[in-house]
Amino acid sequence: MRRHEERLAEILERETHLYEDLRGVKDDEARALLVLSSVEIEASTAKQERLVEEAMRLEQERRDIVLRLSAGHGPWDHEPSLREIAPYLSPDIRRRVIQSARALSAVCVDIGKAQISNSGLIRRSIDYLHDFMETLLRRAQARAAVYGPTGTFYSGKEAVPGFVDRKI
Repeated sequence: MRRHEERLAEILERETHLYEDLRGVKDDEARALLVLSSVEIEASTAKQERLVEEAMRLEQERRDIVLRLSAGHGPWDHEPSLREIAPYLSPDIRRRVIQSARALSAVCVDIGKAQISNSGLIRRSIDYLHDFMETLLRRAQARAAVYGPTGTFYSGKEAVPGFVDRKI
């Protein structure tokens, strides 16, 4: 039983560090979004995917251990939480588990806030790029030198529909 308790504390500590790393990646993502760096955004996304995969693995292992630790402490009609099994842990492990669970909860709140902020940045970036492309197309149409399928030259005003496809 002590081995499971130790492993539970280790997993929670590892999860906390992992989510702190994820919070840092979210900060990097925000900086990349502010400068519209697609390379940095892709790198951030790849890091997030790796961290989330590891978090999922640790969470499943943690849930399995919690079920094992709760097995001898009464019939449960639900999956017991850390708070519910904490009284059954040895005092030193209980302190570690409670401390890690609090830290994990706090960092998850921070990540949620960062995600909301980054979603807003993504929305504004998309709006900016959309407006930029519209402006670029309007300017190009105003002075476009395009040719029709027969090779006939058209001014920008005549070439508005589909002018990008015919521009040389």
